[in-house]
Amino acid sequence: MFVPSVRSGKVIHSATRRTLFCGLIITIFFVWAPVAPMSAQQRAPRIASITPSSLKAGSGATIITIKGSGFRSGASIRVRAKGAKGTGRDLTATSVTTNELQFHLPADLVSNPGTLELRVKNQGKVRSQWATLTVTK
Repeated sequence: MFVPSVRSGKVIHSATRRTLFCGLIITIFFVWAPVAPMSAQQRAPRIASITPSSLKAGSGATIITIKGSGFRSGASIRVRAKGAKGTGRDLTATSVTTNELQFHLPADLVSNPGTLELRVKNQGKVRSQWATLTVTK
């Protein structure tokens, strides 16, 4: 079967027409295909709780436990004074499971009263929300 082309006046063979149609369908599929959900490796970790939730100023170095979800091997914890954007110290987790991690909080970070903000970062820059830890007098 032959189909005349409107623009050129030339005849297009049906095999060529099928090829064009298939190309159009494939293009539509890739342009409007739904985006695949993020894999578990890409999902941001989530902090549910921090233990202890407060420390006494000058109490010395402490092991902190963070519970939540999405923690991965190689995770680090950013600790900063509340509201001190662009600053902080990255600490390495000493124990990590999917739902819990622990790290050593150095004494110099709890020497003065105030509020510390903590955020977990998995490898690949995937970060949790900020959570707080209070340092009391």
